[in-house]
Amino acid sequence: MTAGTSRFVGRSPLLLGVLLLGACATRPGPLGALSNIVVTGSGVDNERDALLCDGFKPDAQQLRVFFRHAVLITPRQEHDFFLHGPCYVRGTLTTRYDSWHWELRNGGTARVTSAAGDDSFLLADPREESSLGDE
Repeated sequence: MTAGTSRFVGRSPLLLGVLLLGACATRPGPLGALSNIVVTGSGVDNERDALLCDGFKPDAQQLRVFFRHAVLITPRQEHDFFLHGPCYVRGTLTTRYDSWHWELRNGGTARVTSAAGDDSFLLADPREESSLGDE
C-alpha cells in the first residue's frame, strides 16, 4: 500500500458514515417529497390550556422533520401509544400526487386529509411515543 492509499483507507469509514448520514437525513417519509408547506392557523382545544400552547409554533423546517420521521398509525395505535395534545397547528402541503390539509398535535400526531376531503390518515412521530407501561 502506498502512503496515499493508506490515507484513503483510513478515511473511508468516515466518508461512508457521512454519506450514510446524508442519505438518512434526506429520507422523505411516508408522504414522499413535500413542497409548499404552509401553516394556516393554530389553536387550542380548551382555552384553559392556552399557556401550554404558547411555545408550540413549528415552522416549515420543523414540520418537514416531523413528516420525515412520521409513520402511519391506526386510530387504536394513536389512542394506545400517543398522548392527545391540546395544541394544534394546521396547514397545507403538496406531494407529488395531491394537495393535503394537515393538523399536527403537540403530542406528536397528525391527521392528513386530501384537499378533496375524501382520503384521510394518521401519522405519528415514534420519538414522541408515550410510555405508559409503568402506570
